[in-house]
Amino acid sequence: MRKSLFYLLLLLLLSCGPKVHFIKVGNQEYPSREKGEAVLVYLNGERPEREYKVIGMVFIEIDRPILFSSETPDSKVIEKLQEEARKHGAHAIIDLEIASDIRVLPDPDELTDIRKMKRAQAKAIVFVEQGNAAIESINNRKESRR
Repeated sequence: MRKSLFYLLLLLLLSCGPKVHFIKVGNQEYPSREKGEAVLVYLNGERPEREYKVIGMVFIEIDRPILFSSETPDSKVIEKLQEEARKHGAHAIIDLEIASDIRVLPDPDELTDIRKMKRAQAKAIVFVEQGNAAIESINNRKESRR
């Protein structure tokens, strides 16, 4: 019985992690950026003054049992979006949207499972003058391998 309870709790904890996705726009590749490099965040419809290009969409979904979790702060959600955007070469994210709700799922044993849901999405962008240099860098690496 104790072993079953342990595996059940382990399964619940493992299923609580955020799911982060990136959907690339176009077929250009951008090198990932270093972990310390900042990914700017433009809120409330703000736009960068520099020329930019959308390179993809970043999504995150956090789905946790209400009994085992506290509310995930928006700042943590934004950090995860920045981290994923950085991996794909983005300099900033724009058009950030965050939504929270509670959802009730029927359990096979006719009990209810109440879960906290938090979803967010943003557009990942590169600044054009820096983006062109990054593309040239990738193309130069590919040519030197030949």
